[in-house]
Amino acid sequence: MFQCQFGAVCGEEWFHEECIIGVRPGVMNRRKPTKDMTQGENKLGTLSEPGLDASADNVAKENHNVDESSDDEDEVLPLPGFPKLETFETIICWKCTEKFRKEFECLCDALGYDKVYNIRADTLEARDALLKRDDDKKRLSEENYPFTIFLKDTFKKDIAKLLKDKSEDKNYQGLIKLMKSHSFMFESDPIYQPPDDPESDDNSSIFELGMKSLNRMPVESALGGIEAYEQIKNKLTEFFKPFAQENRVVTKEEVVEFFEKEKENAASRNQS
Repeated sequence: MFQCQFGAVCGEEWFHEECIIGVRPGVMNRRKPTKDMTQGENKLGTLSEPGLDASADNVAKENHNVDESSDDEDEVLPLPGFPKLETFETIICWKCTEKFRKEFECLCDALGYDKVYNIRADTLEARDALLKRDDDKKRLSEENYPFTIFLKDTFKKDIAKLLKDKSEDKNYQGLIKLMKSHSFMFESDPIYQPPDDPESDDNSSIFELGMKSLNRMPVESALGGIEAYEQIKNKLTEFFKPFAQENRVVTKEEVVEFFEKEKENAASRNQS
């Protein structure tokens, strides 16, 4: 499926190849046919002699170039009348080009992009029949058929150059006006960059980051925080000193008990 790049009318809708040319999906079996016994392929010659084991049978198959893991069943045949996939990047659907037909015809003529008419038919044969009318009728009919444009991968650069080169040409003013009102058709896609944070610095040390945080705090709060830090630092030093002197391991329970006592002492001070 292909998504419309323009999207002003269709809302950036997605389309099957069949829908683009005007027929219902599934009217053509696009699976590549596989070889089978009904097509006369003699697989007896690929088998090993009676009595040989499976490994010998595999060698025999290799010698006969038998490929049992063929991907033919997954291969999709091209749709007649549809451009090769490698020749375009995206599309502008027939719904959008129909609303701005004159401008988009001008775009196709100027850049030489492929376009395919959306001709409603029940089958590919019926669609071909409509295309094979005599020249006068065909030209008259094509004027009434909506079409899809196939944009190359350089379409943004191509359109930007066209707008610059034809800026003074009266024949292109309608197209120029349309493109400028939909600048995403020729301007580079913006790359999101997060806003700069003057406070962030990946190379800052923990001490520097802490000082920056303190500088953003009110003076009284900062002084109170520094004082509280010094108090807890001194108490922790006293708490760990006997463990270091006696070469003992501090347990989790002892640390929890220390902080629980500090909480109780702080609560008592606040009450008093």
